[in-house]
Amino acid sequence: MDAMVFALDACKEAKMPKIFSVPLNPFTTQKYFEETFMPFLESHKEWIYDIYFTSRIEPFAQDAMGASIREEDRDTLIQNALFIKESLGIEISATFNNINVSPKYENYKLFKKNFKDLYDAGVTSATIPHAHWVALGLKKEFPDLKIKNTILRKVATAQDYVLAAEQGFDYVNIDRILMRDLEELKQIKKAQEYIKNKLGRHVSTALLTNEGCFGRCPMMDEHYSYNNLKTPNDLPYFKHEISKVTCEYKWEKEINAFFFKAATIPPFKEEYDEFLQYVDVLKMHGRDSFNRINETISIIKNYASNHEILQDDNKAYLDGVTHEELKSWRRKIKTCKFQCWDCNYCDIIAEKKKCKT
Repeated sequence: MDAMVFALDACKEAKMPKIFSVPLNPFTTQKYFEETFMPFLESHKEWIYDIYFTSRIEPFAQDAMGASIREEDRDTLIQNALFIKESLGIEISATFNNINVSPKYENYKLFKKNFKDLYDAGVTSATIPHAHWVALGLKKEFPDLKIKNTILRKVATAQDYVLAAEQGFDYVNIDRILMRDLEELKQIKKAQEYIKNKLGRHVSTALLTNEGCFGRCPMMDEHYSYNNLKTPNDLPYFKHEISKVTCEYKWEKEINAFFFKAATIPPFKEEYDEFLQYVDVLKMHGRDSFNRINETISIIKNYASNHEILQDDNKAYLDGVTHEELKSWRRKIKTCKFQCWDCNYCDIIAEKKKCKT
C-alpha cells in the first residue's frame, strides 16, 4: 500500500517536458482567445515552453510576418500575452524579427527606451535580431532578459551555434533545413555541451517545426525582405502579386512532391521524439495564420495524447504510399540536406502515389 501511494505521489510530481514554443496570433479575437486558445493552454501548459508574440515598438514598426497591426490590436496582443503569464505561469516572449532594421547605435538606444515598459510589465524573453546589441550589453540594461536569436540569421552549423552562444544569446533558433541534416544536429548537440563547459550555462536550441515552406526556398530571403521593408499601406507578401510566382499559388499546384519536399517534420510522433534528442524546443508556426495555429494546437494535443500521427490533415498526402516506401522516405530524408538535384527520392515517392491514385 505504501509503495502504491509513493508511486502515485511520484506521478503527481513528475512534470511533462516543456518542448513547444507556441505563437500568439496578433489578430486573435477575444472569443477565440477565451473559448479556444486559453482552454488549450490551460490543459497543455506543462508541454509549453513559452508563448511568442509579435511586438511592434520602434524601431521595429514592421517585421518578417508582414501584417500591418493597428495600435489597439498591438495593445490587446500584449495584454493577452501578459494575462497568459499571470494566469497560467507560461513564459511569454516578444518577437522583434526584422534584420532590415539597422543595428546602428541610435536604434539600439531607441529600442532600450521603448522596451523598458514591456520588461517592467513582465516580458523577460525576447527575439533580438542583432548580435551587436547583445554584445553592447543589452543584458546589463535588462538583467533578467532571456535573449533569443532570429531564424532569419540562419544558424546552420555547430560553429554558427557556438558563435551565437558566445555572443550572448541564451536560446538559438537553428535553421529549419537541419531537419534534414541529422549529422549536423548531432554536432550542434555536441557543441551545446562544449558551450556549457566553457560558459557555464545551457544555451537552448529550437527548431521550427511546421512552417510548411519549400525546403531551401529560393525566394525566402526576398519574401522576408519584402515584409520587413513594407509600409503600412503596402500589402503583405502573400496578398501581393509578387507572391503569385511562389508557394501556394504556384509550387504547391505544380510540384507533385511539394509535401514531401517541405521543410516540415514528418507528422509522426516518433519523428518529433527523435528530433527532441538533439534540440530542446520545437518552435511551432502560426503567428501569421489561423490555419497554422489551429494545426499547431492539433499537433500538441495529439502529441500529448501519444497519437502515432500528429496531423490528421496530412493523411491525404500519406494515403497511397506503402508502409515500406514511407519508412524508406523517412529514413532517406534524415540526411538528404534538401539536395534534391542529386536525389529526387521525394519525386519518385510522389509519382508512385500518383500512379496508384
